[in-house]
Amino acid sequence: MIFQNIMPSIHQLETTPSGLAQFQLRTGNINGNLELKCTNFSNSAEELAQWISLQSKDSIMDNTEDDRMAIHARNDLKVTFKIFMTKWDVGSLEKAIEALKEELKIKDIETVIVAPPPLLHIDGESEKEKLARWIDLMFPIYSRLAQYIYYSEVGAIGLADVSLRQLKKISKRVAMQPPLVQLHESSHVDPELRAFAEEQEVQLLAHVDPVPMPLAGVAHALTKITRAAGSLQTTLLGRYTVFIRARAVMISKGYIAHLEETH
Repeated sequence: MIFQNIMPSIHQLETTPSGLAQFQLRTGNINGNLELKCTNFSNSAEELAQWISLQSKDSIMDNTEDDRMAIHARNDLKVTFKIFMTKWDVGSLEKAIEALKEELKIKDIETVIVAPPPLLHIDGESEKEKLARWIDLMFPIYSRLAQYIYYSEVGAIGLADVSLRQLKKISKRVAMQPPLVQLHESSHVDPELRAFAEEQEVQLLAHVDPVPMPLAGVAHALTKITRAAGSLQTTLLGRYTVFIRARAVMISKGYIAHLEETH
């Protein structure tokens, strides 16, 4: 599939070991898009799919960042990046973070929050085995997040929708406690998790994103607008926001998505 001639905001990353192409989509700053602002979306994937549908071959815009960030001192801004993953792929995480830094022309990100992929069900697996498998899969991702902290490329890391046992195990294995944990606003907060968070100074935050994020519509919208042959699946969705700290005013919002060909 060749998208660039139709949609300049998407480019090919690489191919998988099985020869399938991978792509990265960047929206740039969509904060000023009135049509999107006036629509009540149920989730971020729905908003991104709608942004894609607004693009056309005749009226395509390569949505690069406007100059709003340039008129503010970097220390006055807070950048938050939440990444929804469908694959346990640390390389994809790295590409998304580097893309955001390139897109915003920044060297560091204040907060990165990762929503890990759902764990596939295995018949007959015990809860202990399930936890051990989750830790093995999460370890490379969380270790890489810890490295970003160590090299001052990220100020704070967070995990979304993790249990107390997962939090304790991954923190012990990597020897770093995430200062932020996001839980869905409708979920019951385990009293033991709340007590652990208070003891370890972990901030518990509520979010309204669906768990897991429904990403099929993003690939469908992109396939439709580009009239591409073949099928795509969305493997990562990153949503970023930029706020002026003192005024809590959002000056930039956008998405970075990874898509992959399917057989």
